[in-house]
Amino acid sequence: MLTEDLQERLTHHIDSRNSRGQKFGLATALAKTLPFQLLLPIGPRIALIGFRFCQPFLINTLLEHLQRAPENTSRNEGYGLIGATILIYTGLAASTAFYWYLHERNLCMFRGALAGAIYRKTTAMKLSAGGDSAALTLMSTDVERIRIGLMNLHEFWANSIEAGLAAWLLQRRLGAAVAAPLIVVFCCIVCGTFTNTFTGRRQKVWMDKIQKRVGLTASVISNMKHLKISGLAGPVESLIQKMRVDELNTASRFRTIYVIVIVFGYTPLALCP
Repeated sequence: MLTEDLQERLTHHIDSRNSRGQKFGLATALAKTLPFQLLLPIGPRIALIGFRFCQPFLINTLLEHLQRAPENTSRNEGYGLIGATILIYTGLAASTAFYWYLHERNLCMFRGALAGAIYRKTTAMKLSAGGDSAALTLMSTDVERIRIGLMNLHEFWANSIEAGLAAWLLQRRLGAAVAAPLIVVFCCIVCGTFTNTFTGRRQKVWMDKIQKRVGLTASVISNMKHLKISGLAGPVESLIQKMRVDELNTASRFRTIYVIVIVFGYTPLALCP
């Protein structure tokens, strides 16, 4: 997890011909930098899917066992159900812990590689090529947004598998009625996808505001002595405060879209049952 090694590997893949000019060049370079760590959480996530779907079968078997007359049941069958319960819920806890541990570790390595590569790049740039604002914003806000975006990376394929298995199991019990929750989910996906088209543009404007404020703040801190001598500390403070308020107003427009998407995301949980 050493940053020096990670950023060297990432820089090598970014500078390669295959990554230059590509639309998803950075994502491809990150995947090539940490391929093993990226795939490592898949095993525990598949195990988690299995243990989750063992629960309804366990409950169904348990109910059938309790409905039978005592003379038609054996003590060993009861012990078997107790053992299965311990196994399933221990497996749920263990697979969840290993999955998120490996995934969070991978995200930390992504962050270290990105921040290190940005730092190395700024040390090689000319002073006129860019100010402090770009580097500071990239190493803090932008890298954090990437980390948050990758948080649910493995949930996309895993949730698709879970949704398909759940629909199949429901169809066995309910028949054609399983179409109702699928329609709700499909409508929410379409509405959420349409709403997400506004996210990128608003987030970019928000990031630009942060970059300007962070750059000005860094410049003010480095030249504080000269500002106090010239008596400009007060006006500069007011300017930074106005920039911060403007940044928050811009962020609220982005977060409005974010809230709408979250509503579409949680609607199936409320309506589908």
